[in-house]
Amino acid sequence: GMFEEGTLVLLIDEGSASASEVLAGALQDWDRATIIGRRSFGKGLVQDQFLLSDGSALRLTISRYYTPLGRSIQKPYTRGNGEKYKEEIYARYSNGSLYINDSANHKGKAYKTKSGRTVYGGGGISPDVFVGADSSEISLYKNHEFLKTALLDASFNYYILNKAKLQLLKTPQLLLQSISTDATLWQFFETNVSKTNFNTSSFTSVQKLLIEAQMHAMIARLLWNAEGYFKVYHLTDPMVIKAITIAKQ
Repeated sequence: GMFEEGTLVLLIDEGSASASEVLAGALQDWDRATIIGRRSFGKGLVQDQFLLSDGSALRLTISRYYTPLGRSIQKPYTRGNGEKYKEEIYARYSNGSLYINDSANHKGKAYKTKSGRTVYGGGGISPDVFVGADSSEISLYKNHEFLKTALLDASFNYYILNKAKLQLLKTPQLLLQSISTDATLWQFFETNVSKTNFNTSSFTSVQKLLIEAQMHAMIARLLWNAEGYFKVYHLTDPMVIKAITIAKQ
């Protein structure tokens, strides 16, 4: 198909699980792609469901996923540590491993690819190029429970007030340029939420830029549906920017 030749990069993060990890691991084992981002979830189990006579069901693990080199995708689990296992993703937020490359601290059995690169089994797929999570963005949503609702509301109101002008724009780049020369989206957002009890006094300058980036993308979705949202959001997404840089090298 279209990916048999040429440079290939693949983006993963802690939300990449199961089938996406099989694909990432296979491309990495065969030295076919550069894997960019953060260590994947680590879900390499296959379950089958068995109905019981009382109407309930038992979901039983019947097999495991392995990469072409034989690497296990499943993250470690030891009997009696169920809570620790379930909370492993949340632990990555608290111990800082989402912000610094934790691959060195998460090494299972070592394998060699055909080109001689060392890759490891167990605990998901570790990227070839690490891109840390944005702590400002994570704390933003963690500390403001109603932020997503406020963003949706402000973006919709901006779109309605400027609909005629916005619909003349044909590309994500023109959308960004048009809004940037207008009053800042942060000021519009702040005015929009001023009628509620939403407190914006604690927002940092970086978080204000994140708010504007999200609003840009949400307005693009109102113009061009989901495709528009991602085209605009990816213009400032560090992981996508890194992937494009690697692909051009």
